[in-house]
Amino acid sequence: MDEVRPDVLFVWRGTHIWPRTLRSIRRRGCRLVGYNNDDPFGPRVYGRAPWHHRYLWWWYIKTLKEYDTTFVYRPGNVHEAEEAGARNVHVLMPYFIPEVHHPVELRSDERERYECDVVFIGHYEPDGRENYLRALVNAGVHVRLFGGGYWTREVLGDLSDYFGDTRVLTGADYAKALCGARMCLAFLSKLNRDVYTRRCFEIPACGRLLLSQRTAELQRMFVEDREAVFFSSCDELVRKCVSLKEQPDELATIARRGRSRLLEDHHDVTSRMQQMMSLIEAS
Repeated sequence: MDEVRPDVLFVWRGTHIWPRTLRSIRRRGCRLVGYNNDDPFGPRVYGRAPWHHRYLWWWYIKTLKEYDTTFVYRPGNVHEAEEAGARNVHVLMPYFIPEVHHPVELRSDERERYECDVVFIGHYEPDGRENYLRALVNAGVHVRLFGGGYWTREVLGDLSDYFGDTRVLTGADYAKALCGARMCLAFLSKLNRDVYTRRCFEIPACGRLLLSQRTAELQRMFVEDREAVFFSSCDELVRKCVSLKEQPDELATIARRGRSRLLEDHHDVTSRMQQMMSLIEAS
């Protein structure tokens, strides 16, 4: 900091910084901005959280009062951060990156690798999401799964052979896997108390139908069954997937409307950063 004197220091997920360090930086005339996309208060609420999650956020919560502006990922964290001493607390929603998340025409080998009725790309969490996948498979829906080592044979049982390699996908491969599916699942983390996730933006950006667990926040962003499809149970998910599979024109129309809504409402990364900078300047 002696050689570089920024006007603003942006700290992403500051679990590794002590309060006195931030106070020292502020004394040099630097505005402090903090952001965390995870839920630092969730482990206190979610009974089955791993023990180390209960200590992961200790210093982050202690430092909240040191920031001039704090951004949180979900609306529920605003009041909790304020109670911990944070000032100028705002929600910074997730976004999509246009250079990465866009419709892609797959080569023949990529179609063989990624084409399916439904895909889920993401981590395992003991919230029953494997039961949703099993219900779809049992209903004759062609499902693909990616997400890495979380999806063990212990978790998937006999579905482990069905899914095969559930490797992690990033960047262009991630977008191609989304584009290879007719419908793309978004499960919402209970540990993080999510009401939306970045996939809810990346999926429509790739021109694919968003198939997500239902929340009031998502219903405000997308018109249900016109711009995105939501579910609250295995039965509802299976019923809607099977119906859409038999109505490819309606499926394509919903996907197209969802992408249009996403673009019209400016959920891209550039627009999101402009929103963030406006809030920092106003604080």
